[in-house]
Amino acid sequence: MEMMEVGLKDRLWHAMRQDLQRFMPALGGTSLLMCCACGRLLTQEQFSLEHVISQRALADDPEEIKKKITKNERAGTLLLCRAPLKIRGKVVYANGCNSWKGKFYDRPLREILNGRAVSGQNRRLLAVHSIAVMAVAYLGMVARYGYQAVLTQSGLPMRQQFFIPGRFHRDMPIRCQIALIGVPPTGYDEEHAEFWTNPMSFEYDAGICRVGFRNVVTTLPCSRDPEVPIARHLPIKPARYTLRPDFRTAFE
Repeated sequence: MEMMEVGLKDRLWHAMRQDLQRFMPALGGTSLLMCCACGRLLTQEQFSLEHVISQRALADDPEEIKKKITKNERAGTLLLCRAPLKIRGKVVYANGCNSWKGKFYDRPLREILNGRAVSGQNRRLLAVHSIAVMAVAYLGMVARYGYQAVLTQSGLPMRQQFFIPGRFHRDMPIRCQIALIGVPPTGYDEEHAEFWTNPMSFEYDAGICRVGFRNVVTTLPCSRDPEVPIARHLPIKPARYTLRPDFRTAFE
């Protein structure tokens, strides 16, 4: 299993590097990759494999699902950094974005996906539950659409929101602060096959992207339709075909 994950990490590294170089051609002569959460350019050794839907949340999947469908298929994968987060030279979190996601979002996400957050006497939805859903939805967009989800104007507040687990970013639209939660199925059949095998779905609509995964739907700010190709060789092109990258980072 470890050998398989090492191979997957290498494949993701090369695929993500190739995608990022579309927007930052100068990276072609380096051995760096941008972390899609903190925005820093780091080496391969400073990244680790991350499941978009956390392994802790997957632990509640029915045993028959675990036997039929691999963990990576059920979760989705990408790379997040594990380098210490610093502000003005001071370490504010020692273990990087991968660990940050696990510390702040894995438990509330698990409570959402297994239904406990909205069932019986334990019903207690907090901002962190909605923000956990947003964080996973954002990472799912990166896994599906690449660095255009990171570098567009709407990518900046999403990257910033990732580091504010207890409250919503001041620039986050109200309609993006809501998560719709349903009751998850308890087994595998033809009707619910896609629930387990296709972790994420996306629908763009005028400045937002509706993201669905498992029993949750949320709305993210989205500057442009990610399905529309980006024109890179035309001297004059319509705005909907352009990408104006935002490279600002929160950490050193």
